[in-house]
Formats: sequence, C-alpha cells, structure tokens
Amino acid sequence: MKTIKHLSILASLLCVLLCSSCSFSRGLTVIKSLPVELYYNLPTGLSRYSGTTYGLNIQLTTSFPTNAIVDDSEVTGKDRMILPKEYAISPNPADYLRDAFNQYVTALGFRVGNDYSTDRILAVNVREFRVMRGNTSTRAVAVLDYELLEPGRRTCIGRTTVNARYIPQSATETIAATLNGALNQALSKINWQTIADQLTKHETADLENTRKVKGAGDTALESTIIRWYIISAPQGADVSWRVVSSTPSVKNTNSTYVGTTPYETTESFDIRGLTFENSGNVQIEITCEKTGYLTQKKRFNLRQAIEQREISAKFNLVKDE
Repeated sequence: MKTIKHLSILASLLCVLLCSSCSFSRGLTVIKSLPVELYYNLPTGLSRYSGTTYGLNIQLTTSFPTNAIVDDSEVTGKDRMILPKEYAISPNPADYLRDAFNQYVTALGFRVGNDYSTDRILAVNVREFRVMRGNTSTRAVAVLDYELLEPGRRTCIGRTTVNARYIPQSATETIAATLNGALNQALSKINWQTIADQLTKHETADLENTRKVKGAGDTALESTIIRWYIISAPQGADVSWRVVSSTPSVKNTNSTYVGTTPYETTESFDIRGLTFENSGNVQIEITCEKTGYLTQKKRFNLRQAIEQREISAKFNLVKDE
C-alpha cells in the first residue's frame, strides 16, 4: 500500500514535469493541486516500557498552518515555474499526528488509556511540522512541546520542547516520507524514560529517585511505612515533631503534637515536595517535654529514616531546677 502511494505521488510529479517541459514553446501548463497522502511508518525496536502502573492519555493539539506543510519558498528560476499551485494534504494533519503518537506510544509498551481518574495526560502541541524544498535540497522539521500531567492536571513533568530536522536519504524520497522521518526523530527525542518513571509506582523509594510527594498517594515514599518508637525517663512526656528542611522543594513546618511517651506507631510520610533524592536535606525534629523537666530535641535525617524504616529515640529527661 505504501509503495502504491509512493508511485502515485512520483507519477503526479512526473506529469507536472512533462507537461511543463512540453509547453515552454506554446505557454507553460501548471498543475493546480498535487495530492500528498501522509502515512506513518514506525521505527523498529521500540518496546521497552511495558508494565507501568498507569496508562497514558494523549491530548494533542497543533498550532502550525496546515496550508504551509510544504514550503517551496526556496525554489527559484525555472524550477519554480513547474511547481503546483497548492498541495492537497490528506488525511487531516492533526488526525495523522494523533494516530502516529498513539502508534509510537503503544509500540513503546505504554498502555494508551482513557481512565481519566488514574491515567496520566501527555499534553502535546505540535507547533511546526513542514518540509522545505529548494532547487537542490530538501529537509523537514518537526517542533513540539510536551508536558506530563496528573488526572487533576497537576504537573508531573514541566513543559519541554524537542526539535527535529530530517534530510531525505535519497532523491526519490517523497514529501510524505520526509515528513514521516522528521516526526520519528522528534518522537525519539522525548524523554520516555522519565515519563515511564512517572507512570510507575515502585516498591521502594530509591527506584523513583526524583518523584515528588504531592499527596495523591501514588509514590513509593507515601507507601513507605516508618516505625516510630519514642520513650523517655521518666515516662509521660509530650512528643511533637516538625520538618526541618534545607531544600527549597520541601517547606519547614510547625511542630505537631502526636502523643505521650511511650509513643509507638507505624505511619507513612506525606511531606509535600519530598523525593528520595532530596530526603538527605530534610530532617525530622522530635521534641520531648514534661512539666518540671528541661525540653529536649533530637533530629533525624530523613534519608536514613527511609532506608532504616524507623525513627526511634530515648530521652533521659533532666529536672529543671
């Protein structure tokens, strides 16, 4: 089918050239419209991201003029005289691009989903997609912006731009094939590994090093159970804790009262902005207070607490004389 499309387009171009060369002596005949049938060819060896927890819902928009997909502005002289007046592009470029994205993402192993309560949104805007032809050269460019969003449209991966420039591999490569090459180059430049990390809830926090806690319960950090064991001598002291951070991603907090000694519980962390990567710059400060005794405080490095799954301390209280 693709070979037939190629031959059809080549035949149309040959007709243009023959009509033009035969008419120089009696007036030039120029074809008004030349069909360009877009098709998508997947590159091989893509599958690598199967088994992610969440699906990927692709939302694609275009902001380029569809009547400028073929740019012949660099063609000059007699070559320009035989160019068609316009190009009839089919199918609709937005439909073609949307289908290509779905094929590419599926081939990578992602589940293209439509569960709007859990699936992540890959929002893509194609802002340039065209082939530029000159007298002796042809090239195609594709420029797209993408971002990954949670179902509530909170940002997982901020807006990123990729640029691709494709040069045909032979003089007989069609307009559609050249555009196909540029699109595949652009798709290959998207950071799919980072996207896959955001679509997967791992068993341990170190496997999602930069994934932030946002309160949605979809990170390994939020599922990491920490054992708290705080005792004092004498017992019956009030225990409170707060976050002390030296990274701008995690805010300091006020103290929160949790109980009296002996205090023992198992809880998970819900510290917004926390990642395994920045947890070494965050501390948990525990305060122990009892009437008639001096207040005591101890700090625990959060990275160590995550790795050991425990925060334990004994406070030997000193009377306030």
